[in-house]
Amino acid sequence: MRIPMRVAAAGVAAIYLCACATLIHGGGQQTVSIATDPSGAKVQVGGQSLVTPAEITLSRDHDYQVVVNKEGYAQEITEIHSRFSWVTVLDLVFIIPWVIDLVSGGGYYLDPETIQLTMAPTANSDIPARRPAPTVPSDD
Repeated sequence: MRIPMRVAAAGVAAIYLCACATLIHGGGQQTVSIATDPSGAKVQVGGQSLVTPAEITLSRDHDYQVVVNKEGYAQEITEIHSRFSWVTVLDLVFIIPWVIDLVSGGGYYLDPETIQLTMAPTANSDIPARRPAPTVPSDD
């Protein structure tokens, strides 16, 4: 009789200790990819410095400003936003997993998770502006 009670207790504990968003998103950090055209730009984000193309691991429960610089090009600034993950709503049936998701950061995700910036040459640079490739008329 003791074994079924242990199995039942383990099952209840598993339900209360699992946190849906944390299981799906994998915890409180997320890797964000940053690329620029041209590559080799200096990036400042979350107190860290990178050179593109790069990947950075950030906490899911914060917003970030991304500042990109490259000599001869205009500075680019964009943002990464922390968003509430609606998967966390599944945890409201059991309060403990909901709290785990919110405290661990697993209840959030970063948007966007991939940043692709095309940098514009500054007016006084010797770098020619990129022009789109000419289009060929179709025979329609």
